[in-house]
Amino acid sequence: MLFKHPKEKQASMPPTKKHLYLVDFENTNKDGLYGLDTLNENDHVIIFFGSHDKTVPIDCHKMIMNTKAIVNEMQMDKTDKNYLDFQLATYCGYLIGTHEYLDVTVVSKDTGFDSLVDFWRKRQVSIRRITSIIPLPKEKKKSTIQVIVQNPEPKKKEPPKVQVKVATQKATQKVTDVPESIRRKVRKAVAELKLAGQHYSVIYKSMAKATDINGYRSRIAGSGIPNQKQIYEATVAIFEEYKN
Repeated sequence: MLFKHPKEKQASMPPTKKHLYLVDFENTNKDGLYGLDTLNENDHVIIFFGSHDKTVPIDCHKMIMNTKAIVNEMQMDKTDKNYLDFQLATYCGYLIGTHEYLDVTVVSKDTGFDSLVDFWRKRQVSIRRITSIIPLPKEKKKSTIQVIVQNPEPKKKEPPKVQVKVATQKATQKVTDVPESIRRKVRKAVAELKLAGQHYSVIYKSMAKATDINGYRSRIAGSGIPNQKQIYEATVAIFEEYKN
């Protein structure tokens, strides 16, 4: 046992209707846990450690201790090829069959897990694969080129040039409108909630602007419209279909 999260004393398995994260730590190392401390009580994280992962970096411990999510670990004791991958895939299927999650996320750089995602999506399970819990910040590298000219010749004075200003119009980036086929599915999915017209507009706008499931969930939760939880649960699969 590399660590023990305080919430493990409360329950070895979380109640239903949570967001499940299965982290392939052997593959992603600490980068896969980036964003762990941003999760909340509605998230359940299971970290799969390989047999070589005997120690955990201190910054990972900090994220684990600061998160509000339920965190469990799986320690592998063998080094065979793909040993951890098969364990993760098997446990994923077990949890999907015995628990009702809002969505499932496999955190790994291994594209082999895409076959697992394809399998469950065909069976109407909201599932995806990402490389870290939230995207890693991109470092902008600026390159400078220094040109050294030896013994430069004096520049000849040239007559002043007439500068002609050309007005340029900056293109404004517009949010792509949600197609009518997706809107119809949304209206059908939440018909029993009897929402007002402006509430549907909020849902469409959230779908258009969100880049992933977490973003969509955050936009719905912060929209102020009624029945936020029911709306998210009824439309998250439609959101994934729209984005894919």
